[in-house]
Amino acid sequence: MKLKNTILALATILLAGSCFGWEPSPSFLAYMKDVEGFRSAPYQDIGGVWHIGYGHRIKRGEAFVSLTDREATVLLKADLKVAYAIASRQLGFEPTGDLAEIAVDYTFNGCPPVKFPKFFKAVIAGDRVGMEREYKRRAGKKYLVYRNKQFAERYL
Repeated sequence: MKLKNTILALATILLAGSCFGWEPSPSFLAYMKDVEGFRSAPYQDIGGVWHIGYGHRIKRGEAFVSLTDREATVLLKADLKVAYAIASRQLGFEPTGDLAEIAVDYTFNGCPPVKFPKFFKAVIAGDRVGMEREYKRRAGKKYLVYRNKQFAERYL
């Protein structure tokens, strides 16, 4: 319990600090919560990686038994800010608007800009046709699976 409280305190400190000044919008936060889904107890994804809350990847040294929705939301916001910092560094600039949300969504899910340069080139250029082509190529047969469908409806 003490470690859990320490982790949440660190996440809150991270949120209080300025991470390039970016904050997830209420609609983006709601979207991420919807597509990630909430689990109060630790669970393993299909790759065997442990997560909790709204897709928070449990790191070495973290120990969770359960989380409330409020605690999970604090972790999600902190994770999204970290994803923004990583994406910004890889893109070489601080994205805004839809580009920021797309970059954060991809990075949060282990697909940062350096892994998908053609997709992000199309995003930066505002090339919706190129974005959709690269997105479908990446998603393959999973294109219409719920999470991918939600992304496509929001951004493509």
